[in-house]
Formats: sequence, structure tokens, C-alpha cells
Amino acid sequence: MPYIPNTTDDQQAMLEAIGVGSLDELFAMIPAELRMAGELDLPVILPTRPMMNYRFPTLAIDDIAALANRHPQTRFILSGPNYLAEFRAAIEAMHRCPNMVIETSCMQGFQAIRRMVDAVGADRVLFGTGAVLHYPACNVAKLDHADLTDEQRTAVAAETAQRILRLPP
Repeated sequence: MPYIPNTTDDQQAMLEAIGVGSLDELFAMIPAELRMAGELDLPVILPTRPMMNYRFPTLAIDDIAALANRHPQTRFILSGPNYLAEFRAAIEAMHRCPNMVIETSCMQGFQAIRRMVDAVGADRVLFGTGAVLHYPACNVAKLDHADLTDEQRTAVAAETAQRILRLPP
């Protein structure tokens, strides 16, 4: 079952508050920028939580996956999932969307990074600290203590970023 953060009534109320009639109408505003990101070879980061503030509704991972499927030439970085249902939804979405990676700053729980690497591969997991909103040392410790091979740790810590951001090795 997909992770749905709000009821249909909640979603409709939010859409009405911003003057939009449907999710499709809301997403219709985005494609020009996404096409441009693809044409310019720039990745797009989509956080599931604006500013990691739990007062705001989350952006559903299935909606992010729908955007990624509509724009296969654009690289997407999924940021923010940290609950089991969100992890499961992220893994399902990443299996459907080869143009999507996930960053680690919000991953909680013992060995969460290793479990994500096992599920989608180290080349699809991007190290993130969440700075300035998170204390970076915590995220460094999560990676340092993850039960990964040296090759997997190097992929998560550096190689995924180099590939996604088109940085030199």
C-alpha cells in the first residue's frame, strides 16, 4: 500500500488554499522547470518535508515518483524519508524510477543506510548531512557505523555524489 500522508479532504483543502483545483493542475506548473533541469543536466532535489518541519504536510513519495517517470532525462534526489512506510515507498519508487537516488540525512534507525543500500544499491544512495538543520556529525557517524563494505561506503560517501552532480573523481 502506498504511503499517503493526508486524507483526500486534507489534500483538497490544501489545493483550495493555494488556488489549485487538482494535483494534476498543481504538477502542470512544474514540467517546464523539470524539462529545463534535464536539458541543462542538473539534478532536482525533492524533499518530502519542507524545511524538515513536521507542521507541514509531506510530499507523497508516489507523487515524486510520478514526476520522475514523466521526466526520465532528469536526475531526482529524494530527500527526507525517515519512517518505515516512507522507506518502503521510497524503495518501491526507486525500483520504478532509475533516475532517482535517495540522500541519507533523515534516515533514522540502526543500520538504516545499510538496509537502503541492500534494497537499491550503493550507487543509488547519496550521503547527506542535513546541515544546517541537522548536526552533521550525527550523519557522519551513521555512515561510519553502517555495516557496509569499503566499496559500498565509498560509493555512498563520494561516488554517488560525483555521478549525480557530474563532479570529477
